[in-house]
Parts: sequence; C-alpha cells; structure tokens
Amino acid sequence: MKALEQHQLIHLTSFTILLLVTLKVNTIVFYNSSTIWIAGYSFLALLLAHYKFAIAELPLLKLLQLLGGLSALFSFFHYPLMPLLPTVQAEVIYVAVWIGWLISIICGFICFRIPSFALFPAAYLLWSIRISRQVTGLPHDHKLDVMPIVEVATSIGISLIMIRFYNWIRPNNSETRDKLACIALIVAIGIHIANYFWSFVAKIMLDGPFLAWITFNNPLYIYLAALDSNHIVFSDWPMAIWIAEFLDHARLPLNFFVLISQGAAIFAFLLRKHLLILLLLIFDAMHIAIALSAGANFWPWILLNVAITVVVVSPKYQQPSMKNGLLAALLILVLPFFANIAYLGWYDSGAHNKRYFEAEDKYGHRFYISPNYFTFYSYPIAHLSYGVPEPSTAFATGMNSGTGSYEEAVAARTCDLSKLVKPWVHENPDSRLDTFIVNYHRMVEKIKQGMGWFPYNWQPHHFYVHPDLMEPFEKINISDIVAYIYRRESSCLTWDNGQIQRRFVSSGEYRIELPYAR
Repeated sequence: MKALEQHQLIHLTSFTILLLVTLKVNTIVFYNSSTIWIAGYSFLALLLAHYKFAIAELPLLKLLQLLGGLSALFSFFHYPLMPLLPTVQAEVIYVAVWIGWLISIICGFICFRIPSFALFPAAYLLWSIRISRQVTGLPHDHKLDVMPIVEVATSIGISLIMIRFYNWIRPNNSETRDKLACIALIVAIGIHIANYFWSFVAKIMLDGPFLAWITFNNPLYIYLAALDSNHIVFSDWPMAIWIAEFLDHARLPLNFFVLISQGAAIFAFLLRKHLLILLLLIFDAMHIAIALSAGANFWPWILLNVAITVVVVSPKYQQPSMKNGLLAALLILVLPFFANIAYLGWYDSGAHNKRYFEAEDKYGHRFYISPNYFTFYSYPIAHLSYGVPEPSTAFATGMNSGTGSYEEAVAARTCDLSKLVKPWVHENPDSRLDTFIVNYHRMVEKIKQGMGWFPYNWQPHHFYVHPDLMEPFEKINISDIVAYIYRRESSCLTWDNGQIQRRFVSSGEYRIELPYAR
C-alpha cells in the first residue's frame, strides 16, 4: 500500500512540474510567434473534441466552458476595429483577425456542447491584441484585463491533454487520474488567485517605511487623478463628493482590508468552500470599488471570479485536502516564474500628468476627444503608453498619478518639483503614433460617411468618459479636422471644500497634422 502511494505521489509531482514547464513554454512561444501559438491552441481544441471526460474532470470542463462563453461575449463587443497600414500584409492579417473574431463568437456557443472549443475564444482575446501591431503599425501591449482568462484556459487545456495521455499509458488507474484532475483545477484557479497574492507582495515591497502602503497611501489621490482625467462618469453627481470624503477619512481601514484580502489569497485552497466563495466576492467588490474610485473597469476579472464561484458552488467541486491546499500555496508562490501574473502595487500621489487628445478644425477650434473614441486601442490610448509631450517638464509619476517611489509620493503632497520632475523618466511621443492617428481618422471618416455615425462607446472600455464631454466633438464635420493634438497637463491635485483643487505646473503638446485635410 505504501509503495502504491509513493508511486502515485511521483505521478502527481511529475504532472505538476510538467504542467508548470509547459505553461512557461506556452509563454515563450506566444512572444516569439503568436501565429504558431494560436495554431497550437486550435489543434489542441480539435484534439480534445472527442475526448470522453471523467466525472472528476467535470469542474475543469465547467470552468473552461464558462471562460469560452465569457471570452466570446467580450470579443463580440470588443470588435477589432483598427486602421490599416497601406500594405498587402496588413490587409491579409486584418482579414484573418476578423475571421478569427467570427470563429471565436461561434466557438463561444459550440463550447457548451464541445467543451474544448472554449480554448479558441480565450486564445483569440490575446492573439488579436498581439497581432494588431502588424495591422496598424502601433504596438498594443495592454493585456492585463484579459490575461488571467487566457492563462486559466491554457492551463486547463494543457492539463486535459496531459491527463488524456496518462490515461492512454495507464488506462486502469482511475484513482490517480481523478487526483490529477484535482491538481489541474487547483493550478487553473491558482493562476488567477496568484494575481491577488502577488499584488499584495508588490504593495508590501514598495520602498519607504515598512507597510507604508497601509499607513501613508491615500486612495483619495487616484480618485482625484481619475476626476482630472474625466474617467469618473458621475463626477457631477452628489455622490462624487461623498466618495472623495469617504476615501480620505477611511483610508487606513480600506488599505488594511485590501492588503489582508489580497494576502489571504495564498490560503485560498485551505479555506472551506463558503469562505473561498466569500474571498472571491470580496475581490469582485474591490474591482467594483476601483471602477468607482479610479474609473478603471476590470470587467473580465469580475466575470472570471464569478465563473470560478459557479464552479466552486457546484456539488461536483471537491474541497481540496490539506496536502493539496498546502501544494496550492506553494504553487502560488512559484507561479510568476511560469505564468503571466500581475504585480500591482504603487503609491497614489497627487502629482498627475493628465494626457488626452484634442481635434483641431480648419477654423482653429479645438475639441476634447475621449480615449474611447479609439475603440480597440482605447485601453493603451487611455493609458497613453506612447510617450509624453515635452517630457522634460512632466512629473515622473505614471498612470493616474501612481508611483513606486515613496519619495515622489511624499513630494506630491507639497508639490515639491525638485523631486517630482525627472526629465529622464519619460520619452517623447512614439513617431508611430502619427501614422496610426492619420489612418484612424481616415477610417472613422469613411464609417461616418457610410453609417452616419461612429459607434465608439459600444465596446467594454477600460475607462469611460462622461458622454457630455464628447458632444461638441461629435457635432462637428469630421472632414473639417486638420490636426490632432496629443496634450499633457501636469498639476498637483488636492481636495478642499468639497472640490478638486489643481495647482497647474506645466503642459506640453504633440501635434499630428492630417496631410490630406482640406
């Protein structure tokens, strides 16, 4: 009996190690050839199409099906609208992107009959982002919102093919096969849970005094930055004032609660089922709170937590043993070496670089443009990852005034420019942005001429902007636009008497002319 247990332990250990290594190989292949990567996904989906699954694998299948449906739904609304480079290669790739989009939607329905077909919609989310640079000429590297879905689906697909291979070489060992399925589910869910734990690590590892993220950080400042960037759609409602006051006065318990909740993720599989569900619901509550306070919408993460909750609630989900719970904790610790795990930790400061686009018409009038206007590219445009206008006078802080430097966070409280302005931190705007904007304008002009309007807000954007701000731009004749201006305004933000206070410091502009403007 003891020899049998040792033999089984060797199989489970080998399976776990091989799964982790394969996940690492998967990442390497993706970054070296996304075409080979998605072809491999498609082959894996077909390979598993006629596989007869065991009862122990049903929770894995349920999670995979939910991910397939979620991915297809997200793709449907996040349609790949992009401006093409004037090359045959870009046109061919763009046709492939739209064909992939259609197949993804179809597979989102089929996967509830053939579970393995869920792999393609998940893969498409990441592949379309990666391949977009070959269509537009502008890189799109913001994968954070969809990465957990893809990684979890990848883990399940690889696990199922490995279990199938094991069953082929040892067809009469159903007990070990069931335990492999249990390990596979732990790894799959653990990949997403690790995002929260490693974000906890990122916060406690920030420079400055120990646990300064709890005692010093004030989430009011990310809210002020979101207000300044127009990312709070209810900014003219009374609740906008209430939220600011609440964040300021409740910062210590809020910070403590966030840190404890994220740190508890490492014990997720040691918790009873109802406590694990509670933890997942807490994470979703945090995402909703972030959407309200920072304007950042992580819809895919919220729905992924819901999908995991559905699986855990199912009677087919088995509570992991103490050994497997400890294994899961160990896996969460090592997963960043094998999978793409988020590491989210920074100080919220009041030193904000507000960056946005304006359109200038032939009469010299300027009109504010929401980042949502750029549809598929709205996420990176909103984050403005393509350089900073006149960086020599900009703050060293990042998106929504976040900074990893305790010194900069302290300096922001007094607007100490000697510590906030670091000319070497940011780069000038990416020259590839010019071509993208010119081609994008041409595309929008054609759509408006054909449809009479441009449906930019249908997409599930990472940031939303109050519709009234875009109304003046929407009323102008788009053919009258002669240039787009990428603008940066640096201000120190504070809250006083129920209003945001801005101490303007500097500004910069980067002008993109439309060569064919009338």
